[in-house]
Amino acid sequence: MNVLPSKWALKLKRFPDGLVKKFKARFCVRGDRQIEGVDFFETWAPVVQWTTVRSMMTLAAKMDLQSAQADITAAFVHAPLDPGEEIYVKQPRGHERQSPDGKELVLKLH
Repeated sequence: MNVLPSKWALKLKRFPDGLVKKFKARFCVRGDRQIEGVDFFETWAPVVQWTTVRSMMTLAAKMDLQSAQADITAAFVHAPLDPGEEIYVKQPRGHERQSPDGKELVLKLH
């Protein structure tokens, strides 16, 4: 079992005049520290061949169609875990808690 490190990513949003609009916080897990064969067994990334993109653009131009593009940067956040798959994460710095017997606790994602 590999316990992944984590951290808080903090961001301050401002109005154009410089006043604070809101504070944003995001809990991040270092997924790049996963070990193949221990934490995951397969990877999947949808990719497109450039010939397909050129063909679609050619068809759109010939048929006088409009094309649109979308980039989903956080799709993995909403991906369900497979049954029986467990991911353990270290507590973020400053929020650590220990069990009554003094052992460091970890977070279990599900």
